Amino acid sequence: MEEVPGTAFVVSRVAGRDNLSSYYVDGKKTDMKKVTEMLKGKGIDLDNNRFLILQGEVEQISMMKPKAQDKSDTGLLEYLEDIIGTIGYVEKIEEMTQDLDKVTEERQSALQHVKAAETQVSSLEGAKAEAEAYLGKERELKYWKCAEAQMCHRQADETAAALAARGEEVAAKMAEEEERNKEAIEASKVAEAQFKKVKKEHDAIEKELEVANDEFRKFEAR
Repeated sequence: MEEVPGTAFVVSRVAGRDNLSSYYVDGKKTDMKKVTEMLKGKGIDLDNNRFLILQGEVEQISMMKPKAQDKSDTGLLEYLEDIIGTIGYVEKIEEMTQDLDKVTEERQSALQHVKAAETQVSSLEGAKAEAEAYLGKERELKYWKCAEAQMCHRQADETAAALAARGEEVAAKMAEEEERNKEAIEASKVAEAQFKKVKKEHDAIEKELEVANDEFRKFEAR
């Protein structure tokens, strides 16, 4: 291990015959309190004295159990944790382990719910397919009904146009007959008979037109 320049210091103690001790840091006299504060500030654990192994402790350490049987006992594991400073985290680790077990249980419960939901979804696939097929048939039926309605509407328009054309033709004939009556008074009886005939045809056509219009209105109402 390399020494970091400027970090080395020397701590010394002088014991006197009067059982009094003097403490020095780099040759400068100080008191025990300041020395203790400085050493603790450097990370040296003076409370547990784990920064060194005293004479006679080697045999005691070798006879330790691998792990303490209860909280009042000290095993090799606890001793090493005390040396490296991780013993303060043991309680926190236990709490986190309990939290982890709880989260694991919640995760298992959530996974069971997910599996149950997946099973339920799988059981509904058949019903879903049937519903989609039914909706498809319903859409197809609506399409053909709409096509049928459009075709009937178109046929009604064509029928009405044909009847209107025939009415125009009859009206034209009537006009011709009236003109002939003006020119030929002596043939009035014949013309009148022809007029009545044409008029009769016209009335019949108008009735047909009214029937067609009535059917068209009923169709539009549907």
